Amino acid sequence: MARRNITILWPILWHATAASLRTRPNWRRWRNRRPPAAPCKQDARQQRQGGGQQFLDAGRAVIVLDDMSTGSPLLLPEGALFVKGKAGDRTLVERLVQSHGIEAVVHLAASISVEESVSDPALYYRNNLAETVALAEAAASGGIKAMIFSSTAAVYGEGAGTCHEDDPIAAINPYGRSKAMAEMALKDIAAATGIGVGILRYFNAAGAD
Repeated sequence: MARRNITILWPILWHATAASLRTRPNWRRWRNRRPPAAPCKQDARQQRQGGGQQFLDAGRAVIVLDDMSTGSPLLLPEGALFVKGKAGDRTLVERLVQSHGIEAVVHLAASISVEESVSDPALYYRNNLAETVALAEAAASGGIKAMIFSSTAAVYGEGAGTCHEDDPIAAINPYGRSKAMAEMALKDIAAATGIGVGILRYFNAAGAD
């Protein structure tokens, strides 16, 4: 099963981000900002660069929540607190939020094989949609102020060579649709609860999981 397993929770990124901007961030403005046109096939360095190491290097405490279904402890960033579990386990996430004072979440866990999503779509809607909704619910109810969601440029479908953030969503397989539906759910949860949500879309152009 192709899967990204890691969900990173860190207690103090909100304060550092706010300080760097000198004001309380306007998440709605940031979320809706239109970037320049870019090639649709982009790399996935955001996911491969240490899984939280940048936050640790910046002096921020990091908790890694991972079910290790396809992961390895050898890939965990040194200095992070590891908790084995699923991102969609609301009870576990709520307990972590309360006990560690977590203020932000980076959600990278997902099933990511297009081929497998066609043969087993229920798995993809369960892992990529239902677990994301459960995590967002737990985060919002615990008072978390910011959540970054790892989506995919597969939500654009076949595309036309370049893409903008506000191009039409036209996913052509269950993997892309599960991510697009998770994005829509997160936007609705953000509107209802006030949690700030940032969504990253990119391709795995290098062919590495």
